[in-house]
Amino acid sequence: MQLSNTNWNLYKTFIVVYEAKNLHTASKILGITRSGVSHNLKELGNQLGFKLFEPHSKGVEPTTQATNIYPTIKTAVDAITAAENISQRQDNIIKMAVSNSYAEIVLQAFFKEFYQKHPDMRLEISKLENLTVIQRKQLDFIIDYKDYIDTQVFKIIDLFKVTGAFVATKDYLTRKSLSHTMTKNELFNQPIILRKEAWQEFAKYSQIKDTPQLIQSNSTDMTYSMVKDSIGIGYLTKSLIKASDNKNIVEIKINDIDFPTVWYSCGYINLSETAKIFIDELIVFAQKNFS
Repeated sequence: MQLSNTNWNLYKTFIVVYEAKNLHTASKILGITRSGVSHNLKELGNQLGFKLFEPHSKGVEPTTQATNIYPTIKTAVDAITAAENISQRQDNIIKMAVSNSYAEIVLQAFFKEFYQKHPDMRLEISKLENLTVIQRKQLDFIIDYKDYIDTQVFKIIDLFKVTGAFVATKDYLTRKSLSHTMTKNELFNQPIILRKEAWQEFAKYSQIKDTPQLIQSNSTDMTYSMVKDSIGIGYLTKSLIKASDNKNIVEIKINDIDFPTVWYSCGYINLSETAKIFIDELIVFAQKNFS
C-alpha cells in the first residue's frame, strides 16, 4: 500500500461520504460535483487496494474494510481540518450567511449591543447562497428558516420564533378612518402589501380562501418601505416591527385569523468559540426583545 504524496482531499471525501452515506449529500458538503466525489473514492480505493463503498437503495454503504479504517482516518482528517481552520481564520472574525432581508433587519438590532460588548469583533455577512459557495467561503454558520436548513448537511440551533402580523402606519389608519383592531373582512377591504410567497404561506396556514386586493412586493425590504410610505397594510412580522423601532408603524389586531409562527435557526457544521459566543448572545437577545 503506497501512501507517499498523500492527497488529504481523498481522505476528507471518504469521511464525508462515510458519514453521509450519500454521494449527492457529500458533494454539497464538500463543494465539488458528484462525479468528483466518485473520482476521489475510486482514487483512494486504488491507493488502499480495496473497495470503499457498495451501492445501496438510499445511497451507499461502507465495506467492512472501510469501516475498519474509518476511526483512524477520522482522527487524522479532523486534526488536519482543525489546523487548516486555525491557519486560515482570524479569531475576531465571524462569517455568516443570512437567508433574507427580514433576518438581516432583526440582526441589525442585535449588532449594536454585540459590538458594544465585543468592540474587537468583526462580522462578515452575505446572502445565503448554495452550499458550494458556503463551503468555499468557510462560513461559520447560516441563518435561515428552520424548515429550509438541510439537516443532512448542517446541525441546527434554534434562535428565535417569528410570528406574522398585519401592520400599517398611524397616518394610514387615520386617513382611512380605521381602527387598530379589525375583522378579517375589514382588513381585506384594504390593499395588502406582501411578497407572493408570504401570502401563499399565510393563506395556507390560516386557511384563507378570500382573495383580497394584493400589492405584491419583491422583498421584505420593499414591503416595509411601502408600509412606511403609507401605501397600504403590510404583512410582516412582529419582531421586525420591534427591531425597526419605527413609532409610526403599528400592529393591527385581527381576532378572527390565526397567524403562522416559524423558527429562524442557525445551521452549522462546526462552530468556533467566537461563533458560539455570537449565537449564545443572539438567543438571549431574541428572548428578551422578540419573545
